Amino acid sequence: MKDEVRHLFSILLDNAVKYCDNGGTINIKLEKRRHITLNIQNNFTGASGIQLDRLFDRFYRSDKARTAGSGHGIGLSLARSIVSKHKGDITAYCKDKDHIGFKVVLK
Repeated sequence: MKDEVRHLFSILLDNAVKYCDNGGTINIKLEKRRHITLNIQNNFTGASGIQLDRLFDRFYRSDKARTAGSGHGIGLSLARSIVSKHKGDITAYCKDKDHIGFKVVLK
């Protein structure tokens, strides 16, 4: 499980770095209460126009202009698979029109 959680964190952080606006910020919050919760948010102009429910679909890309050399479109699908394997939940959300975030709850 330890290696898979590291891989999950790597996928989400890599995604935030790739899609964060120039000069933007990436915020990471990890908490352990009843369950382990990870939140990663970044600046992403136009976040409100994204189909959040499709981000975890294999090969889906919300912004065609940012795809050149940026991967194969399977990272978030793999992240969802890792989280599901450990009976957790992963969601994407828009904090506002210029910020996107991913929340993972591992049970």
